[in-house]
Formats: sequence, C-alpha cells, structure tokens
Amino acid sequence: MLMAEYDYDMDIAVQRKEAAEEAEKRGCAEGRELGRAEGREDGIRLTKEAIKLHEQGKEAEEIAGILKIPVEQVQLMLS
Repeated sequence: MLMAEYDYDMDIAVQRKEAAEEAEKRGCAEGRELGRAEGREDGIRLTKEAIKLHEQGKEAEEIAGILKIPVEQVQLMLS
C-alpha cells in the first residue's frame, strides 16, 4: 500500500499559483487581441487621412510629416 502525506497549505499554494499563471496567460492573450484591434483601427484612420491629403495635392514626404509616420509607410498607403 502506498502512503502519501497530504499538505493542505501546499495544495492551496500550488492551486493559487496555477490559477495566477492561467489568468496571466488569458490576460496576455486578451491584451494582444485588443492591441491588434487598436492597431488596425489606427492603420485604417491613418490611411484614410493619407489618401485625403494626397487628393488635396500633398506629396508623400509632406503627408509623412503631417501624420508623423515614415515616408515608406505613406507610399504603401497610397499604392
């Protein structure tokens, strides 16, 4: 017969640690998804602004300065 010693306090500590690790994983995943959504929204907004400025006759370099983004990014938005 196998005899094992059960330690209630240790069991609770392990369960709490596991729960904290799982909560951290879920929180990180939710944070990444929220960040992606915000990034998409910002990208769409900046692209619309870049197109509008381009239609007003502004060049890519000027648009980049106005929007405070790299010229290469503006060029991609306008292509």
